[in-house]
Amino acid sequence: MLASFLIFWVTLVAGVMGTGTQTYLALPGQALLALTAILSLIRRRRSGVDWKLVLPCLAALIYLGLRAQLSDISYLARPDIFLVLGATIAFCLSFLEGERRSFRTAFLGALVVLAMINVAIGFYHLRDPTYFLLPGYTRQFPGDRIGGLYTNPNHLCSFAALTLPLIIGAALSSRGRLIRLGLLALVSLGFGLVALITLSRAGLIGLGASLALLVLFLARAKVRVIRFRVPWWVFAAMALVASVALVVVIQVANKRGDVLLDTLSQRQQMASTAFSQWKENPVFGTGAGSYRYLSNIYRSSRWKAHVQERSPEFAHNDWVQLGAEYGLIGVALVLLAVFLYYWRVWDWLGRQDGLDASRSEVIFVAAASAGIAGVLIHSFFDFNLHLWSHVFGLSVLVGLSLQLTHARGGRERPKRSDFAGALALSAFMALVSLFLCSHWNVWRAEDYGVKGIRAAAAGEFTVSNQLLTQSLEIDPDNGLFLTRRATNHLGLAYRYRGFPQVKQSYEAKALADFERVTEINPRGFQGWFSQGLVLTELQRFDAAAHKFEEALKLAPYHRVVHFGYVRFLLAKSISTKDTTFAEEALTYLMEILPRLGSTPDSEALVRSIRQFLEDSKK
Repeated sequence: MLASFLIFWVTLVAGVMGTGTQTYLALPGQALLALTAILSLIRRRRSGVDWKLVLPCLAALIYLGLRAQLSDISYLARPDIFLVLGATIAFCLSFLEGERRSFRTAFLGALVVLAMINVAIGFYHLRDPTYFLLPGYTRQFPGDRIGGLYTNPNHLCSFAALTLPLIIGAALSSRGRLIRLGLLALVSLGFGLVALITLSRAGLIGLGASLALLVLFLARAKVRVIRFRVPWWVFAAMALVASVALVVVIQVANKRGDVLLDTLSQRQQMASTAFSQWKENPVFGTGAGSYRYLSNIYRSSRWKAHVQERSPEFAHNDWVQLGAEYGLIGVALVLLAVFLYYWRVWDWLGRQDGLDASRSEVIFVAAASAGIAGVLIHSFFDFNLHLWSHVFGLSVLVGLSLQLTHARGGRERPKRSDFAGALALSAFMALVSLFLCSHWNVWRAEDYGVKGIRAAAAGEFTVSNQLLTQSLEIDPDNGLFLTRRATNHLGLAYRYRGFPQVKQSYEAKALADFERVTEINPRGFQGWFSQGLVLTELQRFDAAAHKFEEALKLAPYHRVVHFGYVRFLLAKSISTKDTTFAEEALTYLMEILPRLGSTPDSEALVRSIRQFLEDSKK
């Protein structure tokens, strides 16, 4: 039980802290989970698999993994591959060990501990919004919103939607009046209050839906869960906490009303962009990670100027982004697995005759199913299905629920299909383990790369380049680390601007790295745009013009690209002493400003061009 708790804890915390900890925590945790699953199969020697339910889940996971493997951009698709592998391992292991109460207790314990830590940090945020438990992994949010360990309050609220039904279910199925009251009054209300202060509208919708489904599932099962009379003071305390929470939410909403409406508009635009991308390849999608670079092509001209600065990695609507990147096949397989899961749970909860399940198991299945629904509903407005901790929790709960609804089938003797299922799952888990081991060098490359990025953030460009070079020697097609190393070269070129030969040497290295980035990802505007900037500095204006043209095609609504092109024209005019190019730059800038919006940067650019033209006349 302790070993299971530690594995769950490591993987959950890795998902909470973000991508930076995957190399250190999540990926080794996956390897341990795979080993544990194989040992479990060897010990049990049979799985008792209900293939009608398990095969659709595995089919969806296998398709998503293969589609990610075949994505055009390997380094952007890699997180999806490891995420799918982790979900598959967690699902298989949980299905195998779902009958063991200690296994369920270990997972629930890890969730509760993590929930309590989020509660504590969340309330501390209200006292000191600048507090960071882990610098670089958590950030503050304006308007008294809290995120706990999560880097986003919305994700904390989604975690509440997943965890709160399970905590309530544990309280209802526990023995002893005092334990029930303590868990319900302290943990549930405290965590519910934290969910309210996150001020996530979509997250609260998911939370409300999960609690409503919990009541519906318990009513379906006809389980009498409350066997004691609740004292009046418990209701009084609940009313008091609810009143305080309502006041806090109203105050925060008044402070951030305009920001909330603006955020809603941004998410609508992101989802619209993903829909447009989906039309490019409606059946198979455009590949894992492709939204990050194709969204620049399909953005609407109505998208506000300050949003155009960003290249969002996620569409803030996981179901639409799933269709855009994996196509109708991916969406259909996932929806089929979800439908079959809930159909099985609903049917199982309604069968009282011959149902050989304890009261605690019935409540656990109902609570787990309700929590899963809360996250899935919230995912229509956010990217919860890209968070390791959420996906890991969902996979474990699905596996445990399916095992509990299947394990009491009444079969006394194992069938041949049981041994065949054990053999098939053992072979599958062995292949997964081999895949993880074969990617050990990729993990090492990620380790070097993350350290290199941190060194660059500290201004240690030489050290950063050494680490990034070590990473690229192992993983030469990682466009993210190539871009970071090229940026370091530009920083060193600026540092040695008084030494022309050294400066040109670093600029040439940066240009070579950016060229490699465009080879890996020809549809990403960053590589083309960066080449244009370097070539402009080298005064190779004809080549720079071609690079900027390609960047503008790929990012027609990205303000930084347009301003970079204007600066290119101004630099060319200064170098050639021909005011024609400066006049062209001014005309171009004035034409695009109504669409992109005026900013202090654009105003300064206009003034510099006009000043150059006035000086040229003198």
